[in-house]
Amino acid sequence: MLAWQGFHALIPVAMGLYLLARSWSGALREDARATLDNTAVMWHYVTLQGIAGMALVRLLPQWMGG
Repeated sequence: MLAWQGFHALIPVAMGLYLLARSWSGALREDARATLDNTAVMWHYVTLQGIAGMALVRLLPQWMGG
């Protein structure tokens, strides 16, 4: 599960680097912000996935009576 989360953490990092490259080249504009929006959505998804995974690993044994 840690490898799965780590893999998904690398994706937004790569997306962020791509976003920085677009920003530095001037290709990131107000009317064309799909790269920014998609990166933000992926970043939030990975964060929530990590929180849910940690909660599941930490709380599931307690819920099962262990």
